[in-house]
Amino acid sequence: MIWMAHPGCKEVIKRAWNQDLSGSRAFNLAQKLKITRNELKTWNKNTFGNLFERKKRLESELEELQGGIEDQHSREKEKKVRTEMIEILEQEQLLWLQKSRSNWIVQGERNTKFYHTVTNRRRARNKITNILRQNGQKTEDPNEIEQEFMEHFQKVFSSNEDASEQ
Repeated sequence: MIWMAHPGCKEVIKRAWNQDLSGSRAFNLAQKLKITRNELKTWNKNTFGNLFERKKRLESELEELQGGIEDQHSREKEKKVRTEMIEILEQEQLLWLQKSRSNWIVQGERNTKFYHTVTNRRRARNKITNILRQNGQKTEDPNEIEQEFMEHFQKVFSSNEDASEQ
């Protein structure tokens, strides 16, 4: 969620997805997903770093700036730091939203029956059993579904067009 708001995210995905691989379609898909995951982890570390450390640094900087707000330069710098702080707070909120879901899974494991019931429901809900192909026809064949996904993602992440136009 945090990443999708950043303009560099799409480029990282494109770069990872465009790597040439050999093997079956399923193998290539799994490898591209693995490569993309690793590239996004590295990019996340370099781009966002530790939100909590950045937040502390900005809070200190803001406190210091508010002490000497008399001159125009300090007011402009404070405005810039406040804008950055708002961005950090929004990212932190998204991070906690994401973590709450993963924490629920950890906490849910304590009640095995509950955990497995919810997990099985989610798995059934998330399973793709059919899709509407680009030609408008519905298909339930797993091989055709795989083919459609491969073609779609290849088109989205290999072209120069904006993915939001797809």
